[in-house]
Amino acid sequence: MGDLSGERTCAQAPEVGTVLDTIYGRARVMDVLRLGDEPETVCLRPERGGLEWTVTTTQLPSVLMPVRS
Repeated sequence: MGDLSGERTCAQAPEVGTVLDTIYGRARVMDVLRLGDEPETVCLRPERGGLEWTVTTTQLPSVLMPVRS
C-alpha cells in the first residue's frame, strides 16, 4: 500500500489501498470502478470514519492536497 500526498496530477487511478491526503482529510482507496469508456471512479473511505465517497479520475487532482515541501 502506497501513500500519495497530492503528487498525482494525471487522470490515472491510484492503487486500491493507497492513502490519499484530500481536502476533506486522509482517505483510503477502497475500489476503482471501470465502466466502459467513462473515466474510472475511485471509491474513498475516510481514515477517521465518516461517509464513503467517490470521485472520477478526472476530478481527483482537484480534491488532492498540494504537496508540502
